[in-house]
Amino acid sequence: MWKLIFKNLYSRRRRMAWLIAEMAIVTIVIWVFIDPIIVNGYVDSLPLGYDRDRLCLVKTRRVKENSPGYNAERTDSASSETDLRNLIRRVTNMPEVESATIVDWSYPDAMGYSSISVGKDSVWLSLQVLPMVSGMDYLTTFGIDAIDGSPVAGQLQNLRPETGDIIITRSVANLLFPESNAVGRYIGDDAEDFTPEDAYRIAGVVKDVRPQSVSSCPLVAFRPYEFNPDLDYSIVVRLRSASGKRRFIHDFKERMSTEMRSGNYMCYDINSYDNISEEAAYSAGVTNDLRLRSMLLLFFFTNLLLGVAGVFYLQTRKRSEEAGIMRSFGATPRRIRLMLLGEGWVLATAGCLIGCLVYLQYAVKEGLARAHSNTGYELYDSSWGSDLSVHFIVVSLVVYLLMLIVTGIGISIPAWRISRVNPVDALRHD
Repeated sequence: MWKLIFKNLYSRRRRMAWLIAEMAIVTIVIWVFIDPIIVNGYVDSLPLGYDRDRLCLVKTRRVKENSPGYNAERTDSASSETDLRNLIRRVTNMPEVESATIVDWSYPDAMGYSSISVGKDSVWLSLQVLPMVSGMDYLTTFGIDAIDGSPVAGQLQNLRPETGDIIITRSVANLLFPESNAVGRYIGDDAEDFTPEDAYRIAGVVKDVRPQSVSSCPLVAFRPYEFNPDLDYSIVVRLRSASGKRRFIHDFKERMSTEMRSGNYMCYDINSYDNISEEAAYSAGVTNDLRLRSMLLLFFFTNLLLGVAGVFYLQTRKRSEEAGIMRSFGATPRRIRLMLLGEGWVLATAGCLIGCLVYLQYAVKEGLARAHSNTGYELYDSSWGSDLSVHFIVVSLVVYLLMLIVTGIGISIPAWRISRVNPVDALRHD
């Protein structure tokens, strides 16, 4: 059969050349839109490193001077910390709550963050630094566990802040100290001008955490510090069950104005952490970009489906006489359909291969969609998203599958009809 397929294609080579060129263009268009969609789907499938489903974020504020309820005697640092701890205790004592902690302006999926640079084989990598108030059950509330060989999470979150002490994720530890335990080591201790006084000391190592749900990069450092009364804190609440989150938020809002206050601190808003992550993705522009690409992909794919499938439909219907002749020589309807589908498969393969090779030239120069913004980490990232060859093959296979679907739809319907036509009727009609 394959000999007959290639013979038929060769006899129509001029007509088929235009069809292959059209399919190559279609392949390039699909590549442009589907690559970031696939990468984003891959990022969404990765574990966050903490249990977001059971978390809520409660925003607090201090009562302003001359406002009702303001207590001028509780504005010092010790009173402010005591009042905030009492407020956390009041929230934690709710029956639905398992634990609670406080965060300031930087936390997982927050709008703002800070970073530090570390060197690895002459490449500078950026570690996102998340501040952690010591003694506030930060790690256990987020559900972040320590790895073997490190102090447990309960000990790490109660560390007395010392100058330069940080807690890093497993990926950072494996990257900087692949052959040894990182606990107690100093970042950059292999440099010639290293001095402990100016370096970060690793107090512990925790499992990988992705600080942004839109990024796959787990290069994170937690830095403990003492309570600062000048900062505005929010309370992160871990619920005992994710199923009662809506009810808890509803009940909490009703109790905020009367019960959820201590000294000059009061709660004024609550939101689920799922919504926090959605807002972060929206603010980063990821949501709008994906929506736009998805709509354009759907639009172009629909038009391409109609266009390419329509061409195959017309090309196949014109071959009723050929099908009738084959039927008269004993060919079965199934064999005719397989021959027509085989021709379509060859054309789709050739067009998709040419289109992918053309797009590869752009990819080598400009790169493909990225799973994170840390360019230096791509040299050490073992995932397929940072490997150009594997990334290109994965997306190309998806594009190829879509092309086969379009081609199959365009050929199957007319092929079914002409393969079952009576040979005499087909020959008389033509």
